[in-house]
Amino acid sequence: MRLICLFCLTCCLFITKAQTLAIGDTLPTMEWQTNIGSYKLDSVLPRPLVIVVWASWNPASIEILEAVKQQYAFVNPVKRGVEEKNMDFLDISLDLNADIHNLTIKRENLPWLAHLADYKGWESELVTQLKLVKLPTVLFINQNRTIFIVDPDVKQLRNIFSNIKQNMSLSN
Repeated sequence: MRLICLFCLTCCLFITKAQTLAIGDTLPTMEWQTNIGSYKLDSVLPRPLVIVVWASWNPASIEILEAVKQQYAFVNPVKRGVEEKNMDFLDISLDLNADIHNLTIKRENLPWLAHLADYKGWESELVTQLKLVKLPTVLFINQNRTIFIVDPDVKQLRNIFSNIKQNMSLSN
């Protein structure tokens, strides 16, 4: 009996692991509708992309959104009144209610423009496309749509953005 339980547990862990996105995976090309129009993940992105998947009812989501927001201006500074775009940001909400979602965006004062929500929660096609299994989920994607960081915690974000900014400065 123990052997059967161990086998089942191992299979469940393998299946769960296989269904989630990991470093080195490439996101498929896809197109979503956002609050500002169509958002495409084409074959090549203009800049690296940070995707934050969240929900207003999830405290850990709000905490990670705040941490990402704090680093946004560091990576995309405003010089002489013009934002220097080094990275793109997209948040995807699994909220079910548009009013609550929009209030949360306004309350949190998110500086990036693209906010995506279809108000279907875990039933959203985005959950399947992005192989989501938990909230919050944070993905760092390079210009070839390859994931290079998955789910950093709040403490790791500052170092990650600092390294990205340093590498951008060196390449310019």
